[in-house]
Amino acid sequence: MPLRTVDDCLAIRDQLGKRTRVVAVSGGFISAEVAASLGSLGLKVTLLSRAGALLQSALGEEMGNCWTDLHRQHGVDVRVDVKVDGFIGNGHVNSVQLSDGSRLKADLVLIGLGVEPSTEWLRGSGLEVGKGVVCDATGAAEGTTGVVAAGDIARWWHPLYQQHLRIEHWDQASRQGTAAVRTLLAGPDAAEECDAVPYFWSGQYDVKLQLVGVPTGYDTVEVIEGSVRDWEFVAAYGKNGRTIAVLSTIPGRANDYRSAITARAAFPPRLHHK
Repeated sequence: MPLRTVDDCLAIRDQLGKRTRVVAVSGGFISAEVAASLGSLGLKVTLLSRAGALLQSALGEEMGNCWTDLHRQHGVDVRVDVKVDGFIGNGHVNSVQLSDGSRLKADLVLIGLGVEPSTEWLRGSGLEVGKGVVCDATGAAEGTTGVVAAGDIARWWHPLYQQHLRIEHWDQASRQGTAAVRTLLAGPDAAEECDAVPYFWSGQYDVKLQLVGVPTGYDTVEVIEGSVRDWEFVAAYGKNGRTIAVLSTIPGRANDYRSAITARAAFPPRLHHK
């Protein structure tokens, strides 16, 4: 069954009952968070990822490997570099066939494969649509005037990263919504660009991941504080000698590096203590 809405979540909870073998398809945040929750409840969970590590598309392979190890340490059977070839059962799935030839018994299969922006209804509107509504840095939609977009459907131009970004996190949606309203009220000539550094977090087991910035396209990553082994650390991502993102498992610590990202500080970033 899919996991997209609150109703889906409640339906999954109702379906658990005596179903103790759960297979979660996808190595993204939704599946990882669900796997952590269900594993903590004592269920037998298998987590499948087409990539070589969990969370790889968001965090990169190096940090993704850390979260792969975290789940394995908590008893989750993590399978990477594997695809689902099919589901087996009569009216109810009882096993999952994998591309490596193996078959997993399953009482419940959860599918968290991400979302696609619903933009078909905008055909013929004149708006520029490409994997979302394309907007400038003020939230104004490209292709027409007097229209703004915010949230998961919007691909905003980010002045710091010099590319359009569509980020599916509430912090970004909140900032965009505020900026979009200001753009409508001020008008195109007085609108201000929104260049806030993106932020999101995820809780899995007793580890809280916080990421400031966008590591897409990084060419180096380095642990600059603490120890991965102790699960209290800060890691920085660099590109062309500049800091582009910082990940931390120490609550609030990632935000201490926000100014370094905004200033395109040399990599690795250093905090200046008073």
